[in-house]
Amino acid sequence: MVNSNHFKLSASELFISMFSLIKKLFAQEQWTIGLVNQSLEDIVNNGINRPIQWLPPLENGFMADPYASILPDGRIEVLAERFDFHDFKGELVCATTVTQEFATAHFKPIVSLPTHLSYPQIIQWENGELLFCENWEAGGIPIFFRTKPGMPWKYKTTILQDHRVVDPTPFHHQGIWYLFYTLQNDQPNACLRLSYSSNPLLGWVSHPQKIIYNNTVGARPAGPIIKLTDGRLIRPAQDCSNTYGGGIVLFEIKELTTTSYQEGLIRSIEPQPGNWQWGLHTICCVDDQNTLVDGKRWLHSPLEIFRKLARQRILAKRGK
Repeated sequence: MVNSNHFKLSASELFISMFSLIKKLFAQEQWTIGLVNQSLEDIVNNGINRPIQWLPPLENGFMADPYASILPDGRIEVLAERFDFHDFKGELVCATTVTQEFATAHFKPIVSLPTHLSYPQIIQWENGELLFCENWEAGGIPIFFRTKPGMPWKYKTTILQDHRVVDPTPFHHQGIWYLFYTLQNDQPNACLRLSYSSNPLLGWVSHPQKIIYNNTVGARPAGPIIKLTDGRLIRPAQDCSNTYGGGIVLFEIKELTTTSYQEGLIRSIEPQPGNWQWGLHTICCVDDQNTLVDGKRWLHSPLEIFRKLARQRILAKRGK
């Protein structure tokens, strides 16, 4: 006798597999950046409960990985990745604006290299600022320096040169610099690593726990470490269990030292319904009233399979 339940399950699995294959061949991710009129602390405690104001999509690429800082004159400096579908490479761009004019913000390139760049993160260091970013294609993490906000970024050094680092997230805690990241060549969506140093420009040491978290739900970083007014530390991470950057999960860091790391899950944040409901993979504080995020949608085209083949050729020429 034929087991009908087994047949139904097999048919369902076959449909899912075929749908996944079609999406892989004919669909392209597209991201954009959004502003939420809600403080990041309120989002940590209650989730996103206000509408997201999305930037219009780019015609031949996308915007993602937003990072914001407040300039001395009160304006907002927004950094992001701008990815080009033609050469399959991201560059770092920046816009100076105010929240009321976010929708018309004009982004200009600030750092561009022959290889892909993304995920900008700024830290204060000595008499200036350091810019970390992802550059796994070239290996290591390039660091750029400027003396004050608004000045051009200048290359300073590269750390972790022998590692294909993804989403490097620096954080200073109790006199030590910590760096959260994954590796492109070792389960980048599942294995979270941690290094530490007394100097962000050199001397990074791998944490003795090696992989501090191992799960597609919450390993890959999703923005800067958050310090709440009550002193709690929150690590935003991506939920990649069903799709890359499918949502955000928040962990409270319970212990962070050079010998031990502990954290606990406190909240999941799902994409809001609408045009950009297929992903959410970066969250960053703007000020005490606003937060930046990014959202994903799918573009479908019968020509996409040829773009994917072109991408493989371009990446091969870049040696990756």
